[in-house]
This record gives sequence, C-alpha cells and structure tokens, in this order.
Amino acid sequence: MSSHKQFDHLRIPLEEIVSATDNFSDANFIRHDGFGKEYKGQLLQSGRLVDIVARRLDDKNGIGIKEFWMEVSMLFTLEHQNIVSIVGFCDDGDDGEKIVINKRESTRGSVFNYLRDPSFTWMRRLRICVGVARALNYIHYDEGRDFSVIHRDIKSSKILLDDNWEAKLSGFELSMSQAAAERNRPCQPSKVCGTPGYKDPTYVKTGSVSHKSDMFSFGVVLIEILCRKEYEGEDYLYELAKSHIENGRLYDMVNPGLWKQMDPQSFKIFSEIAYCCLKAEPSERPSIDQILIQLEKALESQQEQENHQEKIEGAISKSLKVIDLFWDELAHLQIPLEEIVSATNNFSDANLIGRDGFGKEYKGQLLGSHELVNIVARRYFDDNSRRESNVFFMEVSMLSKLKHKNLVSIIGFCDENGEKIIINKHESRGNLYDYLRDPTLTWMRRLQICVGAAHALSYIYYDKRRDFSIIHRDIKSSKILLDEQWEAKLSGFELSITQTASRRDRLCVLADVCGTIGYRDPTYVQSGIVTHKSDIYSFGIVLLMMISC
Repeated sequence: MSSHKQFDHLRIPLEEIVSATDNFSDANFIRHDGFGKEYKGQLLQSGRLVDIVARRLDDKNGIGIKEFWMEVSMLFTLEHQNIVSIVGFCDDGDDGEKIVINKRESTRGSVFNYLRDPSFTWMRRLRICVGVARALNYIHYDEGRDFSVIHRDIKSSKILLDDNWEAKLSGFELSMSQAAAERNRPCQPSKVCGTPGYKDPTYVKTGSVSHKSDMFSFGVVLIEILCRKEYEGEDYLYELAKSHIENGRLYDMVNPGLWKQMDPQSFKIFSEIAYCCLKAEPSERPSIDQILIQLEKALESQQEQENHQEKIEGAISKSLKVIDLFWDELAHLQIPLEEIVSATNNFSDANLIGRDGFGKEYKGQLLGSHELVNIVARRYFDDNSRRESNVFFMEVSMLSKLKHKNLVSIIGFCDENGEKIIINKHESRGNLYDYLRDPTLTWMRRLQICVGAAHALSYIYYDKRRDFSIIHRDIKSSKILLDEQWEAKLSGFELSITQTASRRDRLCVLADVCGTIGYRDPTYVQSGIVTHKSDIYSFGIVLLMMISC
C-alpha cells in the first residue's frame, strides 16, 4: 500500500515474529483485548534481543485494517516517555497476518492488574496518574506537531507500567487525529468507539467526540485508582462516584489501605479534579493541561506529607534519646512519689474527685516553696500499654510548653516505680459540666466562661511565638475547669496532636478516632480526618449545652 511506504523501515517478516513468540505459544500468551491476542517474546534486532509484545489483529472483534494502520501510524509519529514504543509491524498481505510489535515495558503489565494490590501505594498511583496526564497532554497538543490526537479508549488496562512503574499509554487503534488548529472542535466519526463504563455518555448519545471525551474516560480511571475492591467491575462506576462526591461521602468508596496513606489535601485535590472530569457537559470538563497541573499539586502535597512523615519517623527512631532529654529539661518539675502519696493521703477514697478512661484524680495539698498548694493528682492506670505512655507523655509535654491564663497549670509530674502521675493546680470550683444545670450560673458568667475557653483554643491553635499548632481532640464541658473567680481553664491534653505552624490549616488522617461520643465531629468519625475545625464542632456542642441545659 503506497500510502504506508513511510513505515517500510519498521516492517518485520512474519517468520521472525513466529520465532520470537515460539509460534504464538500459549506459554507466551499475555491477554486478549479488542484488538486481538497479545504475546510476549524476544526479537533479534541489530545483534541484540529485544523484549517485545506482539499484538495480533483479530478482525472478528470489529477492529480491521483501518485501525491497524492507525495504531502503526500513531506509534510511529508519537514519541514521549509516557507512551508505549513501537518496534515494528507485520503486514502479510490483505488476508494475511497483521501484527503490531511494541517494546515490552516489563513483566508488570497494566495498571488494571494492580488496582486492588495493597502494595500499590497512593504515592505510586499519583505518579502514574501524572504520567498518563503528561501523555494525554502531549497527544492532545504538542507545539512541535501540526495535528492533535483523540485517543477514544482511555482505560486502566491501556496504561502499561515499566520496571520503574512509569506509565506508558498504549492502544491507539481507535484514535483519530485532527488539525492542531481544529483541536477544540468536536468531531463526528462514523461510529462510536470505546469501552462501556469508560465512554463519555455525551459521545455515546450524540456521536460527537472531542478531547473532552478522553477527559471523561480519564476521570473514570482516576476514580478506579481510589476505589475499594467491592466496586470492581461496576459498569457505571462514574455515576456511583459522582453521587458519593456530591453527597460528601466519596471516602466511603475509597480503598481503606490507601486512606491511611493519603495526605488529605492530596485526596481533596485529586477527588475534585476527578469529579470535574466526569461533568455531564463536555464544555464544563477541564482540559488536560488543567488536569495535569492539579494532579501535580496532589502529588506535591503527598510528597510533602511523606517527607514530613519521614522526619517524624526519624525522630521516633531517636525517641529514647529525645525522651531522656525531655525529662532532663523538665527535671525541675519532677516530684518524688512519696511526696504525692503523702499529699493525697495515699490516694485515699476520701480524696478521690473523679475518674475517666485514663486514670483517677485525687485532690491533695503539696508542700511547695514553704507553703501548701492545693493540687489535683492525675494518676494514670498502670496497664503498661504504649498508648497510656503516649497520652501521659503528651499531657506533660503540652502543659509544660503552653502558658496561658485560660489553660490549666502544671505543677509537676512523677514517672517512678511504674506510677505515672501529673500534678496540676486544683481549680477550686471543679468543672463546667457540674454547673450546666445550676440556676446560679448566670448568663453573663456563662458568656465569660465561653470567651475564656475560646481564648484558650485560639492560643493553642496559633501563637506567633510558637512553631507548632495543636488540635485538642477532646473538647467537652468537663475539660473546662473553673477557678475561684470563675475563670475558664482548659485541661485534658492527653489526646491532642501537634502540627508545624505552617501546616496548621492542613487536614490530618489518623489511624484511630479519639474523643467523647456526643462531642466528636461526625466528619472526623466517618473519615478519620481531623482538623482544628473538629475542635470547633466539639466547642459548638459545649456552647449549645450552655443555653439548653
């Protein structure tokens, strides 16, 4: 065929392909798709063996000579690190074999094979999506080319992976080209092509295809990248995903293994761009250059979190040294156990004033600087668990660093003979919860207490003299203590978490959901994502209790 002479240097004799694939043996069979059967093999070229995939056309699938030459033409013309590379082809006459030979990227196969693989990390998935977006950006428009390409069959099985997990877009047999100057105009091909579940519904209804049709299909791939195993095989996954996104419940569909890895900001950016790709009206879908920018932002955000996590893990690896240094710095706050035993009358029942999930609280009087100080000794349960050690350490750490008139004051602590005890100044009036139904707690006093608690929260969230921000995670009326003058004193920092000040507006994903039922932010409970706004929800419950109890 004279029009195809430009490809003659890519022709490979059939006998060489037969030899390379061991006569298309079952042992070398990879898969069967709309184009035909694929076989792996090794082809001798320029004195060296090249790993190949032989795509053997099967016209029974509705793919014919036109599509064969489209595949050859596109792969010959398009050269990009994220597009599969052509090695050659075989055209053995009108009725003979027609085979496209591509470089075999690796034994990894396609993205579809890894969607449910727990080792297929969120970071890796993001990098692959960015790679595919770069390939699409290149085929849709490259300034060095006078034509633009619409793929028309974007799906996860068309995204191959090399040894370094680099994405390689393949399967150009259904693609079509148009002049670069016309690339923003829809085309009216003779038939609607593509794979059910990935095809743009507008394209199916109207027969009109554009680059925005590829964007819809890519949006479905992005949703696949996120989803749980039970959604595998959903023909109209995009409809389900759109419904979940519009109702703010996409996290219900997310693979839980991925959820634990995700930077929330990365997830937010990724899910928003996926949703935009699935818009019913093609003109409302973003172009590929816009998508690429957002996916790169999602990747950058995830990388920042992982870098941050590496720093944290590095710090944990040195935790024993850090803790020793920490205790050395707080040596002036250490109080011998015998003094606390004496102050609380050996933790007598008469001195017991409360208990919670972490331990018991005892009132007492401790001799300090030649005068007796009224104290509360918070005695943590001795279950030798890492969690209890962590909450004790967090409480001491927070109270030793935070100084504000609306926060409870630490006097000292004891970590001796298995006992873990924190000594705070005893606020004489107890906690706010005890007064909610007291008619003598006037509206003016309630307002003043709320303002004091708000001052405390404002301080822990951000103070310009501090390089970290705090999320309390257990705001409730019983954590707001009251001094003799009815001044609010926020307490109970054992469940709190810290963030660097520069990241205080970022979301955090935590393995465990903490806090008190009835006060906890429902979004935090459902998603595992916590922010300062989660504390604000809990504070809102406290405010409602102030007027309704």
